[in-house]
Amino acid sequence: GENQGATFTVKLPLFQVEQLVPAAIASPMPAIPELLTDVRILVVDDAEDSRELLRVLLEANGAIVRATSSAAEALQVLAPFAPEILLSDI
Repeated sequence: GENQGATFTVKLPLFQVEQLVPAAIASPMPAIPELLTDVRILVVDDAEDSRELLRVLLEANGAIVRATSSAAEALQVLAPFAPEILLSDI
């Protein structure tokens, strides 16, 4: 009825990993630090906890990170920092 909300049930089929990932692709991936070493990333997030978590995780994997809390703040560091990646919440 009205103002009582809704309930949705979604059923997804289960697959074995081997069915989804061919053996050639399933081989170990290179370590993330190799992928992020010295990559400059600008993080923009108004939630302090999320921003700090992203910064710590990215830096732990080799990235050079600047974290800002607003678009205005990000614009101030954009040109001097020259990030290769901009990671922002919506």
